[in-house]
Amino acid sequence: MSKSILVVGLLAVLGVAPARAQFTDSVVARVQDEVITAYEVYEESQRQDQYLRQQLSGQELETALAALRNQTAARLIEQELIYAEFKGLGVEVPGTLVQQRLDHFVKSQADGDRAKFETMLEERNMTVKEFEEKLTRALAIELLVREKAQRNIDIGPAQVNAYFAEHRADFAKPAEVRLETIVIKADGKYAGKQDETVAKVYAELAAGKPFAEVARTYSEGPYADQGGDRGWQETTKYGDKLQTVLAELVPGTVRKEPFKMGSDVYVFRLAERRGGAMPQLDADMQEKIQDILSQAEERTRYRAFVNELRKKYFVKVFDRDLAAYWASL
Repeated sequence: MSKSILVVGLLAVLGVAPARAQFTDSVVARVQDEVITAYEVYEESQRQDQYLRQQLSGQELETALAALRNQTAARLIEQELIYAEFKGLGVEVPGTLVQQRLDHFVKSQADGDRAKFETMLEERNMTVKEFEEKLTRALAIELLVREKAQRNIDIGPAQVNAYFAEHRADFAKPAEVRLETIVIKADGKYAGKQDETVAKVYAELAAGKPFAEVARTYSEGPYADQGGDRGWQETTKYGDKLQTVLAELVPGTVRKEPFKMGSDVYVFRLAERRGGAMPQLDADMQEKIQDILSQAEERTRYRAFVNELRKKYFVKVFDRDLAAYWASL
């Protein structure tokens, strides 16, 4: 859980450099003798910040950004607490582990080119030594979280069976169909010859001509160029009457009678059907549930660990909104 968060934080160092002038170094929180500034919060969340700005606007964007900053600041506070605990234990991060992780970053971020990696750091006003210090700190937090929240989680068959029994319906895949259609409009290019054209369609299909070929020839629907193939759709996307029709069709067959929708006539072929059946507790499902329960246990342990540290170490939150969010965790 913590590892991915820390890696994202370090990648932010190597990502697009933020404009410091837009942010102050005002203190949003203090943990022991360490302070967390507004700029540090932005720096940690810049990638997600940019993504939100691309996806949202107006009040929706402002609400999402406020939530992101609170979540990021709270995570930074938690990391400071965990690091304070690590230092209090009087242990050190193995140098070989730091070097292994540094090599990983050089390979993943600079194609294994150490000089290129150092140049990337220089562009962010950071030396390799400073990056190693950040990396060592991140690893210290990761190791302690692993020890306190991730180690020795054992999910047994009884827990898996109980979870499956309670949540079985949640794992059911929705019923989907891949429907192919030929649409003949009353007021289209076959105006006045709708019935005659539908009869031709059925005659050519009965003679063995591929549905897609007939659809490209006659259909006036939006999927004509795709041979009438509408792609996979959940059955619930179709109206009740059409769902009843689809339920009667066998995959690979054409409906014997045309379906009228308003003034338009549809010829249907059900290409494929999938989903809809209740899932079984097979090996893959057991593994999926074990992962779900393991992650839930990890989150519970992590929160309990952090709550212990909140009581043990000094924390002062200066931002009103952040203080309310921090108190709610």
